[in-house]
Amino acid sequence: ERKTLLEMVQNHNVQSNREVVINTEEPLSLAAHLAQGNGTQDPAVSPPQETTAGDATQRDQEHLEQIHKRCRQDSEDKACRLRELERRLRKLQQEHEELVERNEELESL
Repeated sequence: ERKTLLEMVQNHNVQSNREVVINTEEPLSLAAHLAQGNGTQDPAVSPPQETTAGDATQRDQEHLEQIHKRCRQDSEDKACRLRELERRLRKLQQEHEELVERNEELESL
């Protein structure tokens, strides 16, 4: 059971790391699309329609800031979840050690 939990935490760490890389790359690729005038059609990540070049630049910048803010929040959420899982893992490892010791004591009787 301990090994299974450890494997789960390790798999979660790997998955979280992949998601962080994806989340940090997304704004960069979006910025490249916006710089080329190829904004995405997804309303969740699309900047508002342009009226002038200055307005468009301002809106693009604000939009990228929103994306970065969401990515940072997501990253913080995952880090918090990871800390919680690590805490639980340490607690279970300690309990396991205590049970092993207890078992050894009982076997010696």
